[in-house]
Amino acid sequence: MKSNMAPPETGDSTAARPEYHGTYETEENDLKNNFMKMIEALIKEKKTSLKEMEEKMNKTLEEINKSLKETKKVKKKKTIKEASLVKKARVGQDEPAKPPLSPLSEKQLVRIQRNKARALLRLATRNVPAGFG
Repeated sequence: MKSNMAPPETGDSTAARPEYHGTYETEENDLKNNFMKMIEALIKEKKTSLKEMEEKMNKTLEEINKSLKETKKVKKKKTIKEASLVKKARVGQDEPAKPPLSPLSEKQLVRIQRNKARALLRLATRNVPAGFG
């Protein structure tokens, strides 16, 4: 009679489905791993791109600095050449170059000229002969 009896129930209802549960976890882990690999590849690609951009920028800066140095050299040579031409022109003159007459600045000289003109105008208006003013 015991052969017709149903097997005793264990009380664990999940024991009948372990293969499905493991499959979902495996798929989920595979997806996570693939996603992480994609992120790592993207990060690596971005780092490479940034490094290339930095190298290009450094190369451009070097070219600009080189061009700037060359321009400064050319300008310096031109200035030296012009200065030597001015010296030659002065040597050819009969009169030596005159030093400035006054140690005053240009601004001070202009102010003095203006005040002088005002003073002369005041003086002229005071000494006007009778009948002219």
